[in-house]
Amino acid sequence: MSTENFTSIKASFFNRMMESEPQEAAALGLDGYASKLPNLSEAQLDSRVSAEESMLMEIRRLSPDALLDGELFDFHSMVSLAQFRVHRFREAKLHLDDIEASVLPHSLLQFQLAHAQGKDDWGSIVARIEGIPGYLEQAAANLSKGKAQERLRLRSVKEYVYQNEIPSIISFFESGLGEIVNARSDGLSSSFMESLGNATQHAAGAYRTHLTFLENEILPSSSDEFALGEEEVRWRLQTMYGVQESPQALIHSMEEELKVVATKIIQMAHRLAPRKNIATLAQAREVVWEIQGKTFEHEAFLLPHYRALTERATNFVRERRMFRLPEAFEMNLMLTPKGLEHAFNWPGPLMDSQKEGYFLVNPDPSAHSKAWSADVAVHEGVPGHYLQSMLWQRAFGGDPYPVRFIGNLDFCAMASQYWGPML
Repeated sequence: MSTENFTSIKASFFNRMMESEPQEAAALGLDGYASKLPNLSEAQLDSRVSAEESMLMEIRRLSPDALLDGELFDFHSMVSLAQFRVHRFREAKLHLDDIEASVLPHSLLQFQLAHAQGKDDWGSIVARIEGIPGYLEQAAANLSKGKAQERLRLRSVKEYVYQNEIPSIISFFESGLGEIVNARSDGLSSSFMESLGNATQHAAGAYRTHLTFLENEILPSSSDEFALGEEEVRWRLQTMYGVQESPQALIHSMEEELKVVATKIIQMAHRLAPRKNIATLAQAREVVWEIQGKTFEHEAFLLPHYRALTERATNFVRERRMFRLPEAFEMNLMLTPKGLEHAFNWPGPLMDSQKEGYFLVNPDPSAHSKAWSADVAVHEGVPGHYLQSMLWQRAFGGDPYPVRFIGNLDFCAMASQYWGPML
């Protein structure tokens, strides 16, 4: 396979992915996608998957032996992504039970709001909000087909979305977004504010309709009696991660590792509370819950606290020469906008070096355990995700077709809330 042939295939694959997944394109920092939402119609999904099937046939006729290491990484990323997209639509039909699609626009807008700088950015935000009613109709149509085919699973996840996420999103469009825009409205015209107001009203109404739809049509037809099954798990492990071990072997290895971890937890809990004679994991859990229950008293303490932790971590990285940091390096730290929870990272767009990442902190002091705050700071900040995205920008931002980063941007807050119940 010549490098030219592979580059052509990679470019075609990347451009097609950006058109079908505009949220990926916007997160990467590409122009022209920030106003769009994915097209969830079954006809569009079918066309998209047909293109992936054709690409798989083409790329499998080529030998990867002549590729360089970086190209080989891209090659395997393309194959695994395309295989999963085909499998997701043709065989598993996961799009007919995709409750996460309901909350995606809200997460995308939060990311955009953090990076909005000029008139064009705000115009894209309005355009994306205007697309929400049609988008939710497509999401509802897919769920309705899932209902008709008895494919609705994971009721507990859907209940969480219904009870927590959608009401929060409605509140965001009714008042939260307006508060954010008003705080940053310098230079925004009255006509823009009117367009934004109309768009948010329609979006809130669409979400109220969607909430009723979930309550009346989807939740009653959903079941929690569901498992992926051994063959599906085996296929995903091999296709997406190249793992050849059987699920049973992995479970056995995990169980053995958990025994070791449990012993260490008991030992550590005994050191923390020697008078309690900790001998079981349940007793250790009580100690951990007691420790993590100590939270902050006031919002004003949060940013200075996390800033100090980040400075300590940055000094640690410098002293041990773990990464090359700019001399004037300082992490962007801000309170989480209304409508999102917890502390997390918004990465800097890979292909737009003019925009930086943010480490976000929930303004609710009771949400922050003093005991875990240092872990949160190093995981989300330095040397965690914030630093990771900054270094990725510098190392790979010049690649015009960075296929290895598709699906690896983690700018949606949903994952940590949903993966636990789903697994």
